[in-house]
Amino acid sequence: MSIVFERFEVINGQRDTWQNLLVKKWVESMTRNSIEKYEKKFGIKASDFCRNPYTRRGYGGSDSHMGIFTGLTGTRLYVKNLQKKLKDKPASVLALEALLDGDAAPFGGYNNTEKMTVSFLDYFCQIVMNMKDPGLLRLLLHKGSTQDKLLSFMVINGFSELQRHKLTVNFLTLFHECLLGDAPGFAKKLMVPKDYKPIFTEAASMADVRNKTPEKMAESFDKSIEEIHRSLFNLMFSRLNDKLKALNLSGDDALKSAEGFISTLEIPGHVRRIFESNGRKEKSARNGISSINAPDFLDGLTFPFLASTVISSASYASSRVMYKARKMLNAFSEKLDDLRFPERMLWLTDTFEDGNGVSMSLRHMLDEIQERNLPIDLLVCSDTLKPEEHLVVVKPVAVYTPPFYKDQPIRIPNILDIHKQFRKGEYDRILCSTEGPMGLVSIFLKSAYSVPAYFFVHTDWITFAKDTLNFSDPAMNRLRRILRGFYRSYDGVLVLNKEQKKWFSGPEMEFKKTEVKLTSHWVDEKFKKTDVTKKKMFGIDDKEPVLLYVGRISEEKGVNELPFIYSKAKKAIPGLKLVIAGKGPEEEKLKKEIPDAKFLGWVEHNSLPDIYSAADLLILPSRFDTFGNVIVEAFSCGCPVVSYNTKGPRDIIENDKSGYLVNTKEKMADAVVIHFS
Repeated sequence: MSIVFERFEVINGQRDTWQNLLVKKWVESMTRNSIEKYEKKFGIKASDFCRNPYTRRGYGGSDSHMGIFTGLTGTRLYVKNLQKKLKDKPASVLALEALLDGDAAPFGGYNNTEKMTVSFLDYFCQIVMNMKDPGLLRLLLHKGSTQDKLLSFMVINGFSELQRHKLTVNFLTLFHECLLGDAPGFAKKLMVPKDYKPIFTEAASMADVRNKTPEKMAESFDKSIEEIHRSLFNLMFSRLNDKLKALNLSGDDALKSAEGFISTLEIPGHVRRIFESNGRKEKSARNGISSINAPDFLDGLTFPFLASTVISSASYASSRVMYKARKMLNAFSEKLDDLRFPERMLWLTDTFEDGNGVSMSLRHMLDEIQERNLPIDLLVCSDTLKPEEHLVVVKPVAVYTPPFYKDQPIRIPNILDIHKQFRKGEYDRILCSTEGPMGLVSIFLKSAYSVPAYFFVHTDWITFAKDTLNFSDPAMNRLRRILRGFYRSYDGVLVLNKEQKKWFSGPEMEFKKTEVKLTSHWVDEKFKKTDVTKKKMFGIDDKEPVLLYVGRISEEKGVNELPFIYSKAKKAIPGLKLVIAGKGPEEEKLKKEIPDAKFLGWVEHNSLPDIYSAADLLILPSRFDTFGNVIVEAFSCGCPVVSYNTKGPRDIIENDKSGYLVNTKEKMADAVVIHFS
């Protein structure tokens, strides 16, 4: 290309800043010496192709294939004595001469994905308006791989479903007309339902912008599309909340259990069966769906869902097309030794304020990131947290509390808010810490922006489902398949113990060993032995032995075994005292079963070193911890630990040296007795 072309497009209206600058830098690097070097290497003479063999010039173009932004980016031509020459030659000939002579200069702007999103959105609108079924036989006999044909089949069916919904088709038709500058008439505006008026009004405003201030179209259209999507998304989840309340999922519905919820994810092979309403709960349960009248349930949700999906798809498609060649672009900038894309990571998580072990670890991580000013931002979805340095907060459009796990609310973000933040932050990689909505968003971003994405595994869901949720074998197999599909969407995983590393690189998950990284948590400098007394910290005589529990007071943490362990140990050590630091749903129950235990409630993190230092032994009855932050915290303060011999703790504790590893609650009680004897 350096040899055979003389003119290059250094400004493209639908390429981003980075890509345009890369091309400009490349063209400017084409000197006579470099061109002659390539002539010798490839045996090609530039003079065979170029009027000026050793001169390279930059031009501009819009690449507005939909005709929406035509002329906003391009090339200005200079023709001396233009009016005089127009008498003898047509403008097209004069324009070509100016281009060939180099009397030209690029002009206009470029964007990241805004223009391309509008173009794709208009393209999708026109498909819905005009598409006809090509027929299955034509699809099957067409050129392309099986994967291409399957994708085509799915896309065509998706657009066919859109065409079935009249309100959505009317909206997309209106949207297309507004993009071209045709504002809706008074009659159309009058017939719009009340709930949809703000959406249609925003769409209509785009026609005014195109007609009055076309130079502001890209920025204005982007804001309008974002506002329309937000309105549709909010409307959809508002209506969904009302419908879920009407279903009374807190009753005897299958969704009351985690196993029932997992079963709903098993969509039947005959998809149309989802929309059947036979009222027979037993049959629908076998099909993996609850006996919900689907047409009634979807009424009012279809339009906002379909319309917002079209907008999300256009946004995804624009980023996907724009950054599909990211690997090549990175290599290009490395070759030029200039304009390297910033190395910056976005870390997504669903939990940061929930007071569990994962959120505490992430808070610790953020403190370290802020102290070192690392190129990492954490992104969370919350309506209570405030943004901080390196902490990005997006508001949820909905918050749901699963009936089977009420301690962990599910916060649903607007995906375009995060999409916009990713573009704004210029991130080049992703890390995710939770398997909830943020996990799905991270997979979306990975594919849209062609960046590597990794998952930090904090929770052993297999053990949790088996031991705490009591899943049946079929449900366990279903969960394992879901997790494998989810984790395999990432380029690699970070794990906290050796057994997890072996599991992920084994036949269950099928990761390459190089894709599984063993890491660990750490404690900061404040965790060290202090000179506090038991009297000061717990109101207990300093001579009395103190057994300490620190953590969430919930069933999955094994706290319901504490009454048995404490009672058995106390028979051998009458003066033994139990101190419990933390809060949770099992707290009141434990207070009744262990009335002589000392409950400290929620303890600030800065106070923990004194609590560990005042105790004699820390007890950890949890069986599914992937690491065990409290273990290393206690060790740093000189407090030994008794724990179950499970993955995580067994990587940290040396049995009979720094603590005790046991297999049963009876053995745990025995270890407590041995320690104090």
